[in-house]
Amino acid sequence: MNTRPFIIIVLGVMTLAVITMFVMKVTDSDAPNKVSEIHLGVESGGKRVSRVPHIPKQGDVRRKASWKKGDYKISPLATYEIEARVLSVQTYDHDRESYLSPLDFALGWGPMSDEDLLSHFTFVQDDRWCHFTSTSSPITHEVVTLHSANVHILPATDFVLNRASSVRAGDII
Repeated sequence: MNTRPFIIIVLGVMTLAVITMFVMKVTDSDAPNKVSEIHLGVESGGKRVSRVPHIPKQGDVRRKASWKKGDYKISPLATYEIEARVLSVQTYDHDRESYLSPLDFALGWGPMSDEDLLSHFTFVQDDRWCHFTSTSSPITHEVVTLHSANVHILPATDFVLNRASSVRAGDII
């Protein structure tokens, strides 16, 4: 088996090789098809969420539940918990990386999840990067970059891929 080295880069505030929010939360075995938790939605407790106050949390992996896709073996390097507003979604199917990561989510939390503030921005994802423009931003470039990330989604199963594919800009995940 000829395996080529593959580097996955997560652009933004956090560098992660595996996004467990959409990749997997394994319940009782190392099999990646046992997803126990994927939350999607724009409402919380019956009320529309206008801002996500929490910052993402990255932690140590307790169980190294690897999975294979073709010639690649994907192993979690960290856990990643985030509640964020989806700023933009980009699908990929023409680059080498799309085999493992067919979706990128631009995510925002704190001030970058505030609907009123986001009305000042335009987001464009291209070539595994997220770019933003603003003509009248009430916050600094530094605040934007500290409260947003372009996240490469590596779905471990078709179920996770289908669920992640239903995410749209504006959703809280």
